[in-house]
Amino acid sequence: LKRVVVSTRNGGIRTALKGPLGTGSFLVRVQGGNVSDSDSWELVKTAGQDSAQVIVGVAPGTYTVSTMAIDARTTNYSPYGSLAVIGVARSAAVSVVSGVTSSIALAASPVAFTFSAPDSAKVGSTTSISWTLTDTSGVLVVHPGFYHTLVFGSVNAAIPVNGSGNYADQGVYGEFLGGGTYRYRAVIDATWASVVGVIYWQVRQRRELITNFGHLYVEAFSPSLTNGEQLRRLIIKP
Repeated sequence: LKRVVVSTRNGGIRTALKGPLGTGSFLVRVQGGNVSDSDSWELVKTAGQDSAQVIVGVAPGTYTVSTMAIDARTTNYSPYGSLAVIGVARSAAVSVVSGVTSSIALAASPVAFTFSAPDSAKVGSTTSISWTLTDTSGVLVVHPGFYHTLVFGSVNAAIPVNGSGNYADQGVYGEFLGGGTYRYRAVIDATWASVVGVIYWQVRQRRELITNFGHLYVEAFSPSLTNGEQLRRLIIKP
């Protein structure tokens, strides 16, 4: 069990983190009370373990703790590197009194995508697609019009790795439906559908974070090739 301790002389919060199978590190953020850098995240490497314990010293007050579980197969921790997030969680309010360390448990759950899209279309046509993303923690999706949402696609050749398609629909904006669910709409236009065949596609949700390793991107793909999932397909017919 990875254990990280930040000064606890005035009391603090002990958080037992648990991620989905395949977690290799966590991003952790404490907000509230006297925390001045509440937009900063701490990256905790766990040497491939899907659990960790983080103890953060804070002054008396009320706080929340957020976490993202990072896929062990993504290790680009260099500035502006990209990490695959496979689980998110946010605690309820945690009260801290002077000289006492409060203990909580935080289990990260996968971000859920649900798609609505046809299986086929006519060559040269424009096809509407939509999907919902559910993040009840509010950790990955920070506001409805989150601009780091893209559609990647490839014609007659499967995308080899996440985010490597030939086509990208930039700037897909969403609407908040309530309950941590957001809906997004995009189109596969005539440029994509100009020949008979198959369009393979996936979507990506991304957020930029300030961390102890510098600026990092966290990304959730669906379907995710890293997770062995099959790409979405649109068959283009004559």
